[in-house]
Amino acid sequence: MSLDFKARLAKGGDPIKAEDWNYIQQSLFAEIQKLRNEMYNMSESVILAGVESRVGRSFGLDEFVRDEENTYGEKAMGLINKQWVTTVPGEGEICSLGIMDTFDILYYWGGASKGDTNALTVTIEYMDRPIETVGEKLFVNDRKAPPSDPDKANPWLLALRSANDLYWYKYQIINPFPENEVKYVTFINSNPECTPRIGNVVHLKSKIRQIPA
Repeated sequence: MSLDFKARLAKGGDPIKAEDWNYIQQSLFAEIQKLRNEMYNMSESVILAGVESRVGRSFGLDEFVRDEENTYGEKAMGLINKQWVTTVPGEGEICSLGIMDTFDILYYWGGASKGDTNALTVTIEYMDRPIETVGEKLFVNDRKAPPSDPDKANPWLLALRSANDLYWYKYQIINPFPENEVKYVTFINSNPECTPRIGNVVHLKSKIRQIPA
């Protein structure tokens, strides 16, 4: 009940004024609406660290990826301690991360050599429905470039800088079927001139839903 509510006690048989009755009803309605909004917005978060992939190739953050001139120079950046890239240079699957859970939003970390371009395709493989493409030609930032302001074309959420000024960027994808269990989320490089990598940490966010009666 709202804090400005004042209890007005009456004796049995006392009439109630219309304004008093209306006040009670309006206060109750406002409180119910507030509780509904709070329940609707309740969510739970799960962070999956050290996620393995059934495809692609992984490197440590302090390892050189093929002919690149620089490494991140650290064993770990936050929870990220491995980077996934395509098995061979060019287009193809970067990684297919095992999820085995439901989610509304998945947050992932990415970056690229020769980035600042639209290079990523993302698909979701469900337990009980066809594979869904949830992003095509998604923008991936260059790992050497300092971050520019995010916008609709470059919607990064957070930047993480290494000691030698290389970056990871945090992005998100929206699951169109949040009630269906997800087996794998697959990241694909669609730009042969670019070398994107995906970190081995993902963050799942799910709305708390009521169980049907």
